[in-house]
Amino acid sequence: DNALRHGVLDAGLNTSPKLAQLVTEYRRLEEALKNPRRAPGFWEAPGFDQPLYTRGDHNKPTEPIARRFLEILDAKPFKPAGSGRLELAAKIGSADNPLTARVMVNRLWHHTFGRGLVGTVDNFGRLGDQPTHPELLDWLAGYFIQEGWSLKRLHRLILTSQSYQTSATPTAEALKADPANDLFSRFDMRRLTAEEIRDSVLWVGGSGNPRMYGPGMYVALPKEVLASQSVPGKGWGDSPKVEQARRSIYIHVKRSLLSPVLLSFDLAETDRSTPVRFATTQPTQALGMLNGSFFNEQARVLADRIRAEVGSQPQAQVRRALHRVTTRPPSDLEISRGVALLQLLTSEEGLGATAALDAFCLLAFNLNEFLYLE
Repeated sequence: DNALRHGVLDAGLNTSPKLAQLVTEYRRLEEALKNPRRAPGFWEAPGFDQPLYTRGDHNKPTEPIARRFLEILDAKPFKPAGSGRLELAAKIGSADNPLTARVMVNRLWHHTFGRGLVGTVDNFGRLGDQPTHPELLDWLAGYFIQEGWSLKRLHRLILTSQSYQTSATPTAEALKADPANDLFSRFDMRRLTAEEIRDSVLWVGGSGNPRMYGPGMYVALPKEVLASQSVPGKGWGDSPKVEQARRSIYIHVKRSLLSPVLLSFDLAETDRSTPVRFATTQPTQALGMLNGSFFNEQARVLADRIRAEVGSQPQAQVRRALHRVTTRPPSDLEISRGVALLQLLTSEEGLGATAALDAFCLLAFNLNEFLYLE
């Protein structure tokens, strides 16, 4: 608003006579405007009714048209005072408008199960997909509104349901009756998203920084990526290590400088909205996880943690590493195979005990069980 803008301008008046002169001229011109055209989307201000211009000619305005929703939604005009944003927000979030709840419920279902009850999560119109379970969608929307639009309660309801806890392995009867799993007779195996993979690696090793809010951070990028800048050396910061360990949603986004860790695992496009991501499988993903600096560094972090927790006994190290990565107790066969690999790395590859455990932790990060939800 005006107070904020003037406060910013006033900040440097005492240090710069030239700035003071410009501010004075700016305020004079601002006061001279009888009816400044300001976009109500930036701050709350008295709205104004815009005339309809005949054939788009600004020299041929008609009578002003009252601000309102589309008549098919609501014929009542907005109040004369205000921008209309409050009325719009109230209409969108009204209990009498179930569309908002249906869209939100469907998006949450999509991110939980890998696909929504309505496949086209950004299109509930005539050209979109029909819901596979219309009654369930309506019931969940009603529950969402009834519980005060609480996403936490909706999450709890879905995650504790039999549908979510169903195995990805189908029964013979389910496979025959529902071969494409349109009816959610089993859980569709889902690969973690790019951000989930990076965040999981950080938290398994224990180096993840849970700090929320605040400005974004800059992760370390390979020199090959930085060399692709239009002006090499500019446009990318260097955040402290502790900041780089924050969740992936805080990574600064620059379209020409994207983290290879995220990009190789189908990061959403930065040039357009992406309601649905498609998971690809390509060689660069495995090569990046085996040779990339991020995964190798985090494997060493995990190995250091394991050595500190269980000591140098190989069997205990393998058990703890697999438990951390898979979040379940490993079987005796898995432990014996892991110990055999450590022995092979030391006897035939010439690695020391420390380097061998680092390599085993890197291998654990590459397990399908770590990358996929089953």
